[in-house]
Amino acid sequence: MNSRTIKAEAASHLLVFFLIFPIFPISHCYLTVMNRVTRYLTEAELRAVVAGWKNKVSRKDLAASFQISVFGINRILQRFKHNGEAMFVKKRPGRGSKTTQSENRSIVALSRDDPRKSASEIHKEFLEVGGPKVTVQLVRRRLRDVGLRAHRPVSKPLISAKNRYLRMKFAKEHKDWDIDQWKQVLWSDESKFMLFGSDGKSYVRRPLGTRYKPEYQVPTVKHGGGCVMVWGCFSGHGVGPLHRIEGIMDKHMYRGILDTIMLPHARKVHRRRYLFQHDNDPKHASIVVKEYIANKRIPVMKWPSQSPDLNPIEHFWEHCDRMLRDQRAKNAKEKFEQLQDVWSKIPQEVLDKLLESIPRRCQAVIEARGYATKY
Repeated sequence: MNSRTIKAEAASHLLVFFLIFPIFPISHCYLTVMNRVTRYLTEAELRAVVAGWKNKVSRKDLAASFQISVFGINRILQRFKHNGEAMFVKKRPGRGSKTTQSENRSIVALSRDDPRKSASEIHKEFLEVGGPKVTVQLVRRRLRDVGLRAHRPVSKPLISAKNRYLRMKFAKEHKDWDIDQWKQVLWSDESKFMLFGSDGKSYVRRPLGTRYKPEYQVPTVKHGGGCVMVWGCFSGHGVGPLHRIEGIMDKHMYRGILDTIMLPHARKVHRRRYLFQHDNDPKHASIVVKEYIANKRIPVMKWPSQSPDLNPIEHFWEHCDRMLRDQRAKNAKEKFEQLQDVWSKIPQEVLDKLLESIPRRCQAVIEARGYATKY
């Protein structure tokens, strides 16, 4: 490729640039040729150099076309690789910063020492350690500049050191299980469903100034209108029976559920090739229930406490709740009938996805060193 061809290609890039970006600010670049001559490059020329490099034009040809050294071409491309499009933006002059880089690092360090500190608390501590007199708004800006914005923290169970160890142990022992092994686990739990709406968060998209219009409100009733408590289970072979809990569930009622509902289902579907899972709720861990499980020789998965993020049935209940979100019930009986209808129509694909997520859940626990994960 000769010099005339390269100049023509660069000129075409310049023309396209000025047609698309007619009011884009111009930046400057001064490069030394042979350690003697200074060459002035505009932003458009810089973009043409980068465009030529992307089109496989050699650096030597680019240097000859723009009348600068190969070293100058290398510097331009290094800056582009490091800064990207930001290298083309000219920094506008303005008032100098009220804080130095060292003081900015001090503000960030105070926040990272305790992420729960407010901007006002960081501002107060910054002044106490001898920082210049600045406003709380400036502290917020410095924190935002490094990506430290205020967010509402997610609510997760407080996990003790003992349970973190047990969670890690469980995750390491089961992270390599295949899907066929997880299909043999019978997952069980209790859950609550509100008669009127949901007890979770809900959102509505509305124009400004229409907050109190009826169509944008979420109606509520006193005490939530009541709820339905249920016990259910599922495995890789499908959903199990759904049982409505009436009254207060205690250890004796739970033993009755295991004896009359869980065990017959497990023996019918799984025969003796299954592993029963339930969490460490006091009712589940009571002596009455443990003696029953031992007498019936029910194989139980050893489950770490404070581990809802490892249990796929938690997301199973969420799926049921989403399916019921638009259905209202007059009483507990009608709500349970709605839930039974949703329960019987849950596709196998939903169960498979939940089971396939368990190895990822185990890996997440390992990476979090036993602390709560995103699940």
